Amino acid sequence: MTSLLGIGECMIELSSAGDDLWRQRFSGDVFNALWYARAHSADDADVAFHTAVGTDPMSDQMLAFIRSGGIRCAQTPRIADRRPGLYTIQLNGAERSFTYWRDTSAAQMMVRHPGPLWRDVAGADVVYFSGIT
Repeated sequence: MTSLLGIGECMIELSSAGDDLWRQRFSGDVFNALWYARAHSADDADVAFHTAVGTDPMSDQMLAFIRSGGIRCAQTPRIADRRPGLYTIQLNGAERSFTYWRDTSAAQMMVRHPGPLWRDVAGADVVYFSGIT
């Protein structure tokens, strides 16, 4: 069995649903790659995500969503007074633009808690992270 570990940030995504309504999802470059890797892997493949989240209800929802996709995130640090990052997608015809609010995101603090990170890295066959991570 091969194990894949992604290191990065999952954020709250708000995209226009029309008429000043917004659709909320969870997304991020590393997280999205893991989601598709899990969907196209053998059932016994180990796909894990290392990030950090807050102690707020939205962080709870995010972790539940990650786990619902079969992605392991057991050692995720929970950081008080921090929350998930947020971004919006605005459409102008076919052109998309993004606005981010992530300066106080919990994921920015994940390297300040190196124990869980290095335990995850040590147990992985393949480690994937992006340039922004």
